[in-house]
Amino acid sequence: MNESDWGIPDWTKMLAALRRAKSNASTSNLEDLKSVLLVMQPKDVPYNVNAAINGDPTTQIGLAWYTNGNITGGKAQVVEKANAVESDFENPLITVNSTTLDILNTNYLSSGNSTVSSATGLPSGTKRSYTSNKALITGLTSDTQYSYRVGKEGAWSDIRTFKTAKTGIHDYSFIYITDTQANTESNFNVSKMTLEAAYEKVENPEFVLVNGDLVETNGSNNSEWEHEQWFEKMSNVIGKLPLVVTAGNHDVSPNHNLHRHVNTSMEFDTAYLNATSTMPGMTYSFVMGDAIFFVVNFEDNGSKLYLALDEYMTHKIAEYPDLKWRIMLYHNSLYTGGSQHHNSSTSRNIRNAFGPFMNKHRIDLALHGHSHVYEVIGPVKHADKTLISTGVSIVETVSVSVPSNMKGRQGGIFDVNGGTLFVLNNSAGKKKYNPLTKAEMDANTLSNGIPDYWSLFAGKFGQTGEPTYSDVKITSDTIFIATYTVNDAGQSSLYDNIKVIRNSESETGIENPTYLGTKLLFDQISKEIRLSEDKAERIEIYNTGAQLVASAFNRANLSVSTLDKGMYIVRVKSSHETYSFKLFIP
Repeated sequence: MNESDWGIPDWTKMLAALRRAKSNASTSNLEDLKSVLLVMQPKDVPYNVNAAINGDPTTQIGLAWYTNGNITGGKAQVVEKANAVESDFENPLITVNSTTLDILNTNYLSSGNSTVSSATGLPSGTKRSYTSNKALITGLTSDTQYSYRVGKEGAWSDIRTFKTAKTGIHDYSFIYITDTQANTESNFNVSKMTLEAAYEKVENPEFVLVNGDLVETNGSNNSEWEHEQWFEKMSNVIGKLPLVVTAGNHDVSPNHNLHRHVNTSMEFDTAYLNATSTMPGMTYSFVMGDAIFFVVNFEDNGSKLYLALDEYMTHKIAEYPDLKWRIMLYHNSLYTGGSQHHNSSTSRNIRNAFGPFMNKHRIDLALHGHSHVYEVIGPVKHADKTLISTGVSIVETVSVSVPSNMKGRQGGIFDVNGGTLFVLNNSAGKKKYNPLTKAEMDANTLSNGIPDYWSLFAGKFGQTGEPTYSDVKITSDTIFIATYTVNDAGQSSLYDNIKVIRNSESETGIENPTYLGTKLLFDQISKEIRLSEDKAERIEIYNTGAQLVASAFNRANLSVSTLDKGMYIVRVKSSHETYSFKLFIP
């Protein structure tokens, strides 16, 4: 056998199987070698095939794949059918020739891949050459299932699928993972198990969000093997769902591996960013349902990025001014209680420089990565970096458990009116950081510039040591985020479940809702009214006929779920005074 005749991933697998068989010619090792040899693909067959959201997800998709170096003539074929077979491609609906990039003598193994070197005999610093292929598929029909394959005659990939998004306002879900960050096959298998558990749990997800640090090794001598493994290990899921991905610090390399592996929009890089990106194509946006998503590569931190991003976001929001939700997806933490990055100068600089832009553009929710803990922070008021305490309700108080639940809080409804909720769902790999204590956070007050950092953690904050994923559901009223841990058997367990709402004062149904600093809030999800401060000795609700219809003693919360729609008067009595609010129940 000649190495040049075979696809690089399969050749590496064969070397490992052959080495095991030579070391120990057991029946199982010989059978493993035989099974590897039987499925080895020739050099011109594509691998690392994936689809990514690129522009309008209702009408187009970005496809990408690798082949060995010097393989030409690649194309993508698409048919309008779920679960297509080879014969369905005799007359494909769409055929697009790929744009290619030759990748010569890039680093295949790094010093961190010692287990791969031991298994295969390939030394650290081994080089490989590739052809990166991309094809943008346009003119698709919304809410439609498609199948596709890539390659060329006699050398086609396996058949994969994707579904275009619906047009207009609709509910949908997606899978959120971050920081798979592996450099060994065993750790990649953990993330594979986690993503497959998510796919089983989340009902009809639209896409997979990966918030950076797909791999461990960065820099000029990074590892293409790690990228090869990521796309192959995740193929059972990403062969069915498009990716939404951005770069983390461990993905950054002058080799631009991640950019060459996925086909995302380059509009920001070419039309707005007057600089060279650390990883092109990792800042982009898209609209789905009642939300606009901004995917941001904060590895490009600095004034050029922030000013360009401000302009870009201004233009995109102007195109879609009436959408309910504005969501940012990125890697590097602006706020975190994780031990490794809590006092990071990079996080502090991004927070101070870009926080005002998040406030300007009314970013409701930020999903991020980087800190390898679970944390629900905020809603944060950007002007003074404080918690909007009136935006936090129905958080359950439970026993403090270090480190799995540092504050004894879980669940909750978070009203992001006036601020941003920051959520990190730990990591989808084995690498974890410790959550800090209040004393540890207080010790960093001078350097991070936040006097009461601990108070920002309004929801659950902790570490279980297990890989995690989230089921994120977007509706026009509420964003639901359910986060699960995954055990060694691949079984999911609910870890936390939160709701995000945004109710302006006009939407709450409360007229003049503030009196001497005390605000009356109406939670349309739980159908409760509550006070921002627990000053009430008695709360009374009267209908327009002055009839008492509900009351409670010594409580700041009162259910109105049994009341009919209409106008009511809420009377709050304290030891010093009585004051009233008008309430409309829609």
